[in-house]
Amino acid sequence: MLTRRDIRIKVMQALYAFYLSENNRPDQGEKQLADSLEKIYQLYIRQLSFLDEVVKFAEKRIDENRQKLLPTPEDLNPNTRFVENKIIDSLRANRDYQNFSEKIRINWSLQEEMIRKFYNELRSTDEFRKYMEKASVTFDDDRELLLFMVRNMMVSFEILQYHYEEMNIHWVDDYDTVLQMLERTLKGWKEKQDPTTHLPALYKQVLEGEDDDYRFAMDLFRKVLLHSSKYDAIIEKKISNWEFDRVAKVDILLLRMAVCEFLEFPTIPVKVTINEYIDISKIFSSPKSKLFINGMLDKLALHFREEGTLKKSGRGLIDN
Repeated sequence: MLTRRDIRIKVMQALYAFYLSENNRPDQGEKQLADSLEKIYQLYIRQLSFLDEVVKFAEKRIDENRQKLLPTPEDLNPNTRFVENKIIDSLRANRDYQNFSEKIRINWSLQEEMIRKFYNELRSTDEFRKYMEKASVTFDDDRELLLFMVRNMMVSFEILQYHYEEMNIHWVDDYDTVLQMLERTLKGWKEKQDPTTHLPALYKQVLEGEDDDYRFAMDLFRKVLLHSSKYDAIIEKKISNWEFDRVAKVDILLLRMAVCEFLEFPTIPVKVTINEYIDISKIFSSPKSKLFINGMLDKLALHFREEGTLKKSGRGLIDN
C-alpha cells in the first residue's frame, strides 16, 4: 500500500538521522528504518479506528438522547443513517482490523472531547446534512461520506495530529501518507465484503522476479551507506560553480540515493529515478533544489551512459 515514493522518503529520513547521529552501526539504522515503516501501518489502523470511533460516538449520543427525562420525538426516533454506515459495519467485522486493533491496544476513552469536536464539525457541514436528508442512501453514498471525512476534515484536524505527535513524533511526517492509504482502502472496499478479506498490506504485491518493496527499502539504505564515499566522489566531479561542502546535506543525500538507484537497481528506469528525486526535493529541500537536482541527475545519467556503467536490464529501461 506504500508507494515507492513513500519508501524513498522513509529511507531518506532514516539515512539523514543515521548520518546526523554519527552512528557506526548500520544494523541499528536498518532496524530503526524497519520499525519506522511498521509504525506507519499502526497509524493506518489507528486512523481506521478513528473513523469507527466517530460513528460510535454518534451511537452513544443517540442512546443518551433516548434516555432523556423528556425526550423529543426526534430523540425517540432518530435518523440512524450515519451510525448504520455499511462500510463501518463491515470494518468492525473484519478479522484483520479486529486483530490489529487488539494487538496495538487502541483506546480512545481519554479522547472523547476530541471525538466530540470532530463529530460536531462533521454535523455542521453541508455534505453531512445532504447525506442525512436523502430519501435513501446507497453503499457508494456511505463511502463518499467517509471519503469526505478523510479528504476534507481529517487532513486539517490539528487536534488529532497533535494527539498522534505526542504518541510518536515521526507520525507527523506519516500523517498525510496514511490519509492517502485510508482513501485507497475506502475506494477499494466492496459491498458485502467478507470478514476474512485481508486489509491492504503495507507493501504492495509485485511481479514475480522483482524485489518486494520492503527489500527495496533495506537494500537502498544499505547500499547508500556502503558506497557513500564512492558516490560522493562521483557527484563532486559533476558539481560546477559550487563547492561540495556547501551543497545542502539533503540535496547531497538525494543525489547519493539517485546514484545508487542508477547503479544498483537494474529494474528501475532512469527517468523514474530522476523524476522521483526531483519531486522529493520539492518537499524536503529549498525552492531552488529541484533545478539543482534535475541538472545534476541529468549530468550523472549521461556520465554513466557514456561510461557504460548503467546497470539496467530490460527493454528500454536506460532511456525510460
